[in-house]
Amino acid sequence: TMLLADVRRAAPQLPIKSVEEAYGGSASAGGYELGQLAMHPAIVLVPYTKSTMSFFEMYAMRLPIFTPSLALLVKWELESHVLTERVYWAGAPSPLRTPETPNPNALKDRAAVSHWLRLADPYVFPHVQYFDSADDLAAKLRATDLRAVSAAMGRHLDARAPKAGAKWAAIMRALFEGRPPGSWPSDAHGD
Repeated sequence: TMLLADVRRAAPQLPIKSVEEAYGGSASAGGYELGQLAMHPAIVLVPYTKSTMSFFEMYAMRLPIFTPSLALLVKWELESHVLTERVYWAGAPSPLRTPETPNPNALKDRAAVSHWLRLADPYVFPHVQYFDSADDLAAKLRATDLRAVSAAMGRHLDARAPKAGAKWAAIMRALFEGRPPGSWPSDAHGD
Protein backbone atom coordinates (compact mmCIF):
# COMPACT_ATOMS: atom_id res chain seq x y z
CA THR A 1 0.00 0.00 0.00
CA MET A 2 1.04 3.59 -0.50
CA LEU A 3 1.58 4.39 3.19
CA LEU A 4 3.84 1.38 3.68
CA ALA A 5 5.92 2.26 0.61
CA ASP A 6 6.22 5.88 1.76
CA VAL A 7 7.31 4.87 5.27
CA ARG A 8 9.91 2.52 3.80
CA ARG A 9 11.25 5.37 1.65
CA ALA A 10 11.33 7.72 4.65
CA ALA A 11 13.01 5.20 6.97
CA PRO A 12 14.45 2.20 5.13
CA GLN A 13 15.99 0.86 8.35
CA LEU A 14 12.58 0.40 10.02
CA PRO A 15 11.51 -3.26 9.96
CA ILE A 16 7.89 -2.52 8.97
CA LYS A 17 5.66 -5.07 7.24
CA SER A 18 2.04 -5.37 6.27
CA VAL A 19 -0.04 -8.14 7.83
CA GLU A 20 -0.03 -9.84 4.43
CA GLU A 21 3.78 -9.80 4.26
CA ALA A 22 4.25 -10.94 7.84
CA TYR A 23 1.61 -13.67 7.98
CA GLY A 24 0.16 -14.33 4.55
CA GLY A 25 -3.54 -13.94 3.98
CA SER A 26 -4.97 -10.54 4.71
CA ALA A 27 -6.02 -8.44 7.66
CA SER A 28 -9.69 -8.84 6.76
CA ALA A 29 -9.44 -12.60 6.26
CA GLY A 30 -7.39 -13.33 9.33
CA GLY A 31 -4.08 -14.90 8.45
CA TYR A 32 -2.70 -14.22 11.93
CA GLU A 33 -3.38 -14.98 15.57
CA LEU A 34 -3.65 -12.19 18.13
CA GLY A 35 -0.75 -13.72 20.01
CA GLN A 36 1.42 -13.16 16.94
CA LEU A 37 0.52 -9.47 16.88
CA ALA A 38 1.41 -9.19 20.56
CA MET A 39 4.98 -10.13 19.69
CA HIS A 40 5.41 -6.88 17.75
CA PRO A 41 6.51 -3.67 19.46
CA ALA A 42 3.66 -1.66 17.88
CA ILE A 43 1.07 -1.73 15.12
CA VAL A 44 0.06 0.76 12.45
CA LEU A 45 -3.70 0.69 12.05
CA VAL A 46 -5.48 2.36 9.14
CA PRO A 47 -9.16 1.91 9.99
CA TYR A 48 -11.62 0.56 7.43
CA THR A 49 -14.64 1.50 9.55
CA LYS A 50 -15.53 3.37 12.73
CA SER A 51 -15.36 0.56 15.25
CA THR A 52 -13.71 -2.84 15.07
CA MET A 53 -13.20 -5.57 17.60
CA SER A 54 -9.57 -5.86 16.53
CA PHE A 55 -8.91 -2.32 17.80
CA PHE A 56 -10.20 -3.28 21.25
CA GLU A 57 -8.22 -6.53 21.18
CA MET A 58 -4.99 -4.75 20.28
CA TYR A 59 -5.62 -2.07 22.88
CA ALA A 60 -6.36 -4.71 25.52
CA MET A 61 -3.03 -6.35 24.67
CA ARG A 62 -1.45 -2.95 25.40
CA LEU A 63 0.01 -2.99 21.90
CA PRO A 64 0.93 0.60 20.97
CA ILE A 65 -1.29 1.68 18.08
CA PHE A 66 -0.26 4.25 15.48
CA THR A 67 -3.15 5.55 13.39
CA PRO A 68 -3.71 8.50 11.06
CA SER A 69 -4.56 11.77 12.76
CA LEU A 70 -8.20 12.73 12.46
CA ALA A 71 -7.31 15.38 9.86
CA LEU A 72 -5.35 12.86 7.77
CA LEU A 73 -8.05 10.18 7.96
CA VAL A 74 -10.73 12.71 6.97
CA LYS A 75 -8.55 13.77 4.02
CA TRP A 76 -8.00 10.15 2.93
CA GLU A 77 -11.70 9.36 3.34
CA LEU A 78 -12.79 12.33 1.22
CA GLU A 79 -10.16 11.66 -1.46
CA SER A 80 -10.06 7.85 -1.59
CA HIS A 81 -12.85 6.44 0.60
CA VAL A 82 -10.36 4.43 2.70
CA LEU A 83 -13.06 3.64 5.24
CA THR A 84 -14.67 1.11 2.94
CA GLU A 85 -17.23 0.05 5.53
CA ARG A 86 -18.06 3.45 7.05
CA VAL A 87 -21.21 3.89 4.95
CA TYR A 88 -23.00 0.86 3.57
CA TRP A 89 -25.64 2.73 1.60
CA ALA A 90 -24.80 6.28 0.56
CA GLY A 91 -28.44 6.97 -0.33
CA ALA A 92 -29.68 6.21 3.17
CA PRO A 93 -31.56 9.06 4.76
CA SER A 94 -30.05 10.50 7.88
CA PRO A 95 -31.34 8.60 10.92
CA LEU A 96 -31.05 11.75 13.00
CA ARG A 97 -33.99 13.86 14.01
CA THR A 98 -32.09 17.08 14.60
CA PRO A 99 -31.07 18.84 11.39
CA GLU A 100 -28.03 20.52 12.95
CA THR A 101 -26.32 17.14 13.41
CA PRO A 102 -24.44 16.13 10.24
CA ASN A 103 -25.63 13.10 8.32
CA PRO A 104 -23.46 10.09 9.30
CA ASN A 105 -23.93 8.66 5.79
CA ALA A 106 -22.47 11.67 3.97
CA LEU A 107 -19.56 10.67 1.76
CA LYS A 108 -18.15 14.02 0.63
CA ASP A 109 -19.17 16.44 3.37
CA ARG A 110 -15.98 17.34 5.27
CA ALA A 111 -17.84 18.61 8.34
CA ALA A 112 -19.99 15.45 8.56
CA VAL A 113 -17.08 13.07 8.04
CA SER A 114 -15.00 14.90 10.65
CA HIS A 115 -17.90 15.08 13.11
CA TRP A 116 -18.51 11.34 13.05
CA LEU A 117 -14.93 10.09 12.73
CA ARG A 118 -13.83 11.97 15.85
CA LEU A 119 -16.12 9.51 17.68
CA ALA A 120 -14.40 6.44 16.16
CA ASP A 121 -12.44 4.11 18.44
CA PRO A 122 -8.92 5.42 17.77
CA TYR A 123 -9.93 9.00 18.59
CA VAL A 124 -11.70 8.37 21.89
CA PHE A 125 -9.18 6.05 23.55
CA PRO A 126 -6.18 7.67 25.21
CA HIS A 127 -2.56 6.88 24.35
CA VAL A 128 -3.19 6.06 20.67
CA GLN A 129 -0.38 7.61 18.63
CA TYR A 130 -1.36 9.80 15.68
CA PHE A 131 0.60 10.63 12.56
CA ASP A 132 0.06 13.29 9.90
CA SER A 133 2.12 11.77 7.06
CA ALA A 134 4.37 8.85 6.22
CA ASP A 135 7.42 10.89 7.26
CA ASP A 136 5.72 11.76 10.56
CA LEU A 137 4.86 8.09 11.13
CA ALA A 138 8.44 7.01 10.43
CA ALA A 139 9.77 9.62 12.86
CA LYS A 140 7.29 8.63 15.57
CA LEU A 141 7.98 4.91 15.12
CA ARG A 142 11.67 5.66 15.72
CA ALA A 143 11.23 8.12 18.60
CA THR A 144 8.23 6.93 20.64
CA ASP A 145 8.89 5.19 23.94
CA LEU A 146 6.73 2.17 23.16
CA ARG A 147 7.08 0.65 26.63
CA ALA A 148 5.81 3.88 28.19
CA VAL A 149 2.86 3.99 25.78
CA SER A 150 2.03 0.36 26.52
CA ALA A 151 2.23 1.01 30.27
CA ALA A 152 -0.06 4.05 29.95
CA MET A 153 -2.56 1.94 27.99
CA GLY A 154 -2.46 -0.64 30.76
CA ARG A 155 -3.10 1.97 33.44
CA HIS A 156 -6.08 3.25 31.46
CA LEU A 157 -7.48 -0.28 31.13
CA ASP A 158 -6.92 -1.01 34.82
CA ALA A 159 -8.73 2.19 35.82
CA ARG A 160 -11.59 1.47 33.43
CA ALA A 161 -12.14 -2.18 34.42
CA PRO A 162 -14.18 -1.63 37.61
CA LYS A 163 -16.52 0.82 35.84
CA ALA A 164 -16.98 -1.49 32.86
CA GLY A 165 -17.57 -4.47 35.16
CA ALA A 166 -20.20 -2.56 37.14
CA LYS A 167 -21.99 -1.52 33.94
CA TRP A 168 -22.06 -5.08 32.62
CA ALA A 169 -23.28 -6.40 35.98
CA ALA A 170 -26.14 -3.87 35.91
CA ILE A 171 -27.05 -4.91 32.36
CA MET A 172 -27.07 -8.60 33.29
CA ARG A 173 -29.21 -7.91 36.38
CA ALA A 174 -31.69 -5.93 34.30
CA LEU A 175 -31.91 -8.74 31.75
CA PHE A 176 -31.89 -11.80 33.99
CA GLU A 177 -32.67 -10.93 37.61
CA GLY A 178 -35.54 -13.02 38.89
CA ARG A 179 -35.56 -15.32 35.86
CA PRO A 180 -34.81 -18.99 36.32
CA PRO A 181 -31.77 -20.37 34.47
CA GLY A 182 -32.56 -21.23 30.89
CA SER A 183 -35.71 -19.12 30.72
CA TRP A 184 -34.38 -16.46 28.35
CA PRO A 185 -35.93 -16.91 24.87
CA SER A 186 -33.50 -18.61 22.52
CA ASP A 187 -33.43 -20.42 19.22
CA ALA A 188 -30.63 -22.63 20.56
CA HIS A 189 -33.08 -25.52 21.07
CA GLY A 190 -35.06 -24.93 17.91
CA ASP A 191 -37.87 -23.14 19.78
